[in-house]
Amino acid sequence: YFNLKKISSFHEQAAEWGFQRFKTGPDQGTFYHERFLRGLPHLCKKMKNASLSRSMVYVEHIEEFVEPNFWQISSEHPVPEK
Repeated sequence: YFNLKKISSFHEQAAEWGFQRFKTGPDQGTFYHERFLRGLPHLCKKMKNASLSRSMVYVEHIEEFVEPNFWQISSEHPVPEK
């Protein structure tokens, strides 16, 4: 059982950072961000919080969110070894 205020706050914060929520498929209900990927921590530095950057000229326009198929991607491109 979740406190509605806390889970809704989490969803709002995830959206402010640009995370998208999967609506279909095996990953339904999970969140995704193109710059938050396992094995590629350097991409996180390019993430922006929309609430913090409202005064900045930063707009990342996405016409239509296409849910990536992580199962296919990981078989074609395995996570880099350390």
